Amino acid sequence: MRKDTFESKYELGKLLGQGCSASVHICRRKEDSAGIPYAVKIFRVDDVEKRAILLKEPEVLKKLGKHPNIVCYIEHFDNESKGEIHMVMEYVDGKELFDHLTE
Repeated sequence: MRKDTFESKYELGKLLGQGCSASVHICRRKEDSAGIPYAVKIFRVDDVEKRAILLKEPEVLKKLGKHPNIVCYIEHFDNESKGEIHMVMEYVDGKELFDHLTE
């Protein structure tokens, strides 16, 4: 059985932001002719404990389901060989939360 990878399902787009442990890009599903944009957060994972902690986030987001004040989780990919976790989320255009809070 072939396991889907982020690269097999999505095209990576422009960088939206970057921090010390992750970057966020626009992405699109390869099979989607409409080209609906999603956001993908790419975590750099350097140890087993960090991986376990990061893999809990998608489980929590799945349990929350759809909520008008929470960005919708789509799916995630754990690429241990590259030391990355890709978390695909709904793309929300606009300002970052920090910018709203500082206004």
